[in-house]
Amino acid sequence: MSSEEGPSATRGEEDGETVVFLKEPATGAVAAIAPSIGSNVFRFEKTINDSLVKVIAAPPSLPVLRKLPTRWGAGVLFPYPGSVSGDSFKFQGEEIHLLPDRAAGHAMHGIVRRKAWRIVDLGADPVHGAWTTTSLDTTEDGISPQEWPYPFEISLTIQLLLGNLRTTVLIRNTGEKPMPFGLGFHPYFPTPLGPKGDMESCEVQIPAGYQWTNPAVQPVIAAAVAPTSWPRQLTPIKNIEVGLITPKGPIRNHWFTLWQTPASAPRLIGRLVDSSNRIQVRVTASPEFSASVFYTPPGIQSASLEPHTGLPNAFNLKDPGQPSPGLSIIAPHEEWTGWYEVGATELP
Repeated sequence: MSSEEGPSATRGEEDGETVVFLKEPATGAVAAIAPSIGSNVFRFEKTINDSLVKVIAAPPSLPVLRKLPTRWGAGVLFPYPGSVSGDSFKFQGEEIHLLPDRAAGHAMHGIVRRKAWRIVDLGADPVHGAWTTTSLDTTEDGISPQEWPYPFEISLTIQLLLGNLRTTVLIRNTGEKPMPFGLGFHPYFPTPLGPKGDMESCEVQIPAGYQWTNPAVQPVIAAAVAPTSWPRQLTPIKNIEVGLITPKGPIRNHWFTLWQTPASAPRLIGRLVDSSNRIQVRVTASPEFSASVFYTPPGIQSASLEPHTGLPNAFNLKDPGQPSPGLSIIAPHEEWTGWYEVGATELP
């Protein structure tokens, strides 16, 4: 395929699943989305310094992604990211009980990451790049009130433009009551981002204002982040605290409220720097994403910089002495929109 060819968006098949492929020959960028597995962007590659760089950590196969949709790719976490303490919360006088996730054993990462989403749009042109829009509706797609008691419609427009991958979200409250929610994404990045170096020497920076203890375990405490320390300063992964050591390997899991930015300015969610391969990844988002989670899974050489609209378990974090956990609410028949973007470039 020559660089003179324009962007394209096509349907194909991989491992027996329908897949949408977005391609931008001018930047050598390719993204692959599995609508039937949570609309997960499970692959994103682009050319940097004449080499093809795997920006998003792809799963070994789509059956593996179906089994563990938040271990590879970029899973969608809605209507709540992370764990909810006690699998329940109280909102406007109602006690809401959540079904436990079959893999985790407790309410975890919402209900949409395993669902089959519908493809509602597919297109490409020289101005807007290549894109697809996928949608999920509680009524049309058979999501029961036992799974989530507030009816909604959510759509993702995933766009490949100028070598960057942007996901724009539109959420509609289709019910008669205000709907509380949290939204997150779980993009994983290979560490290292090329043939040289190792995971431990890759560096991470997050412009956090506060770092929280585990939001699902009481008491939850937020501490102000010093400008001269992790995560405000670029820090090698080997120097970032390990939270748990498992038979498969260590896990790092850190929760942050981001430093305040002007209401109209995009936020930097986090930056991953691989000096050995001279590549950096930047995750940015619209101002609606006020929190970030940094996570390294056990036994896999990757790291996740997660944009969140608020902290995990924000439903239950109501201590007036703490910073806002970022719980979002949509009024009946109203909409919410926001975006996040992944970009990878040569390190200056």
